[in-house]
Amino acid sequence: MSFSVGIFALAGVAAAAGPILVHLMNRRRFRTIDWAAMQFLREAVRQSRRVLHLRDLLLLALRTLCVLLFGLAMARPYFSSTDGAFGAGEPIHAVLLVDNSLSMGYRGTSGTVLDEARRRARAFVDQLPAGSRTAVIPVASDPRHYSLDPAATKQDALEALDAVALVDRPAGFNAALELGREALRRLPDMPNKRLVFVGDGQRTNFPAGGLEQSLAGPDAPSDLQIVSLAAPNAENAWVAELRAVDGAAAPGADCEFVAVVRYEGPARRPAVQVGFQVDGVLVQSRVVDLEPNQRRELSFVHRFEAAAESTGLRFGTVRVELSDDRLPDDNHREVVVPILPSLNVLYVSQTGPSEPTPEAAAGRGLWIQRLLAPVVERGDVQPRLVRITHIAAEALEPRLLQEARLTVLAGLQSPGDSLPRDAVPLLRDYVTQGGQLLISAGDGFDPGRWHDDAWLDGAGLLPAPLAARTVNVRTAAEVRPLRLDVKSLGHPYFEIDGAASDELADLYAGPLFFETVAAEATDEAAAKVLADETARIVRERAAQEVDAAARSQATGTAAKAATVDKQTPSAVPLVRLGWMEPAADVGQSIKPEEEAEAARPRVIGRYDNGLPFMVERQLGRGTILFCTTGLQSEWNTLAISRAVVLLDRAVRSLLDHTMPRRNFATTEPVVLPLRPPSGGAYLQLVHPDGRQEPVMVDALGGDKYALVLRDLPERGVYKVVSREADAAVEGTVTEKTLYELPLAVAGPESESRLAAIERNAALAGVDGAKVRWLGPQDEIGTAGATVRGQYLWKWLMAAVLALLLAELAIIRWMRPNVALRTPAAGARSANLEPVGAGSGAA
Repeated sequence: MSFSVGIFALAGVAAAAGPILVHLMNRRRFRTIDWAAMQFLREAVRQSRRVLHLRDLLLLALRTLCVLLFGLAMARPYFSSTDGAFGAGEPIHAVLLVDNSLSMGYRGTSGTVLDEARRRARAFVDQLPAGSRTAVIPVASDPRHYSLDPAATKQDALEALDAVALVDRPAGFNAALELGREALRRLPDMPNKRLVFVGDGQRTNFPAGGLEQSLAGPDAPSDLQIVSLAAPNAENAWVAELRAVDGAAAPGADCEFVAVVRYEGPARRPAVQVGFQVDGVLVQSRVVDLEPNQRRELSFVHRFEAAAESTGLRFGTVRVELSDDRLPDDNHREVVVPILPSLNVLYVSQTGPSEPTPEAAAGRGLWIQRLLAPVVERGDVQPRLVRITHIAAEALEPRLLQEARLTVLAGLQSPGDSLPRDAVPLLRDYVTQGGQLLISAGDGFDPGRWHDDAWLDGAGLLPAPLAARTVNVRTAAEVRPLRLDVKSLGHPYFEIDGAASDELADLYAGPLFFETVAAEATDEAAAKVLADETARIVRERAAQEVDAAARSQATGTAAKAATVDKQTPSAVPLVRLGWMEPAADVGQSIKPEEEAEAARPRVIGRYDNGLPFMVERQLGRGTILFCTTGLQSEWNTLAISRAVVLLDRAVRSLLDHTMPRRNFATTEPVVLPLRPPSGGAYLQLVHPDGRQEPVMVDALGGDKYALVLRDLPERGVYKVVSREADAAVEGTVTEKTLYELPLAVAGPESESRLAAIERNAALAGVDGAKVRWLGPQDEIGTAGATVRGQYLWKWLMAAVLALLLAELAIIRWMRPNVALRTPAAGARSANLEPVGAGSGAA
């Protein structure tokens, strides 16, 4: 017999000794004293002593057994046998968990690691006794491509093994173990269970603290074999990252791409060829030497030519590929880059350009122009991806917002005095549709009036309420400039690839801040914002329902429109962003409380005195970022220090959010806002290997449609192609391509790190009788633990209850009745119960 939690069995045995000790102590508790009045009871006690002694022994046995069985039940006992015979070849229910993640494509002398895993698994299936059932689970694949039920025959199991293919997804051990537990439950009538995990022992796929926690609990498998096929002295180089520096490209302008190449291995790898391809054509190539554990950035510059047939949005595919090694599947990475005429940025200041020249109107001289659209040499006339328009506050109008991806409000005195009427709801609607808004203090910024005009209990532009006065350290008795609290800058805006934490600390500790606005982003204020935002969302949804009902009727429109809340975007003309893709959301409509929680203000940076430096708020599909100090004013030295890269990171991230997304991970679904094809057109998905499959557009409700792709397991470029039949002149029918939409997909970088976990580290604290770790030379065995009596604990608990009832019955029905005769009357009797004499047993 074995126990799931053996400590309870030991505790039950120890506790069972308690009633015995109490019984023995009670027997020695009394002493004999002669008392004349008790002489009349001697005869009665002598008659009932045997009954009392029998009752005490029964109670002692029942109570001892009750405590012992309760401890055994808590220990969850079961029976298992580890002999290999299994009673003359009893059938086995085997579950094979096969790691088919990207790292299993590592090649050796006899094929890939996955090939070796298939061979080992086939040998195991072949030696199973007749009548055995086997389930084959490729743990990194999509659940729709396999079944947890066992195969009908051995041949079916072998064919399922041959069909296991590599995918660019991770294969975590914990997730695989859950699949194995569920598969073992599918055949409850077959007691002989075998669970086998076959992989390369990759460290990133196993829990950091070993398998002790994963294999604890009552559902832990009683027999688990882990096969580690890790290659000795593995080495690998891979493309870890590929991105366009600006997130997009402009026709006729240079576009810079950065590729991050990593290498891990025991020795230096010289003469690695790196190819740079654009739209399938090799345009650049270079040779590099890679050192062990090196991370190397490579920069490529390409100029996309302007398309003659279109001046709108199009896409280019870029690929960086390394020369072949033993794991070729991660030697390349692709990215789809949008190619568009410009990224429009609207810069709004109090008075606009100081000089009425085209250069001033284009933002020349502003910090944002120097960061996003720098002029590197005199006479450079190539097109600029980022186009900055600098206007005065009073010139803001919907037409300018329609093409602006990012709007900056810099140092305005207040919305009520500086901006046109209804500018606050107009800008809010702009953000809700997907526009990005950056608000900064500085110059004549009046926090009290901004609070009154743009907070509106969360229904305005500000992400947090503001104090009425600024914090000005120059007016203090001792001038002590504020600095950034580097520990609070954990947002991705402030991260720089390849920069160490101490380097970032030195960089961000440089600028000095003399004046700032006190944003009251406290927990109490956030709770109030959440309540106010929830109420506002409820009002807005009600207003939208009224608007929809009014539009569906021929009369009554004006009366019903009057009920719309003036603080909602419905009260002003909507800004239709010409560059924004339609919304595509496969989720259900969320509750107002959940939507309000997503819009909760978040402090993403603080000064060293605790005041917020930047506050961010998500609003619909856009973002509002509030900087509590000036971006180009006497309030600080930020714009003239090296830390100005902080602003560059922030505004580039905001612009990236406006790009149509075409780069995805293999572990996430792809949702594309597409309308159903009309006429005889249809959609196809072309895989990186050229495979084609038909796809359908889903209706999301209302007038929303989307193409949802839930299973893209391969790394590379997929294409969504729209085609229709085209009748030729001679009567033949050909296919005409209407459009192609490329998608770049890649898996996690962790799959390229081939460091294997050691056996002792994985099995620390694990019961060696239940888990066996097999190396490359060990064969998977059919011998294991045959588990029976998993539910014996329920019967033990029932026995405990029965013993307690028996104890009550014995106490009730084994009470001795003693009749005592008085010397005088002789005829009158009384029923008396004996006192003392052994009644103190436990």
